[in-house]
Amino acid sequence: MSTNKKKYKINNYICEFIRNHWFNPEDSNDKLADFFVVHDSIIAKIKSAENYNIPMHTLSKICYYKEITLSNFFKALEKEYGEKLYEDYFGEK
Repeated sequence: MSTNKKKYKINNYICEFIRNHWFNPEDSNDKLADFFVVHDSIIAKIKSAENYNIPMHTLSKICYYKEITLSNFFKALEKEYGEKLYEDYFGEK
C-alpha cells in the first residue's frame, strides 16, 4: 500500500484566478485590501505566494465584494481550469 498522499493545487488555481480576473496589477496591496475588506498581507499572499491555503472565510469575503456567489465562483473556476483542478497535485509523504 502506497503511503504517498496527494495535495491538490486547487488553492494555487483559486489565487491565480483572483489575481488574473479581479486584481489590477497597478493597484497597491492596500487599495485591494480596502476594497475586499481583508488585511493587506492576505492580498500579498494571493498575489505572490505559491501554495497559499486561502481560507474559505477569506474567499467568501472576496466573492461577496465582487458580487458573486461561492457557487458561481467555483463554476467559473472549473470552466477556466477544467480537469486540472482535480488532476494537478503535489506529492506528499
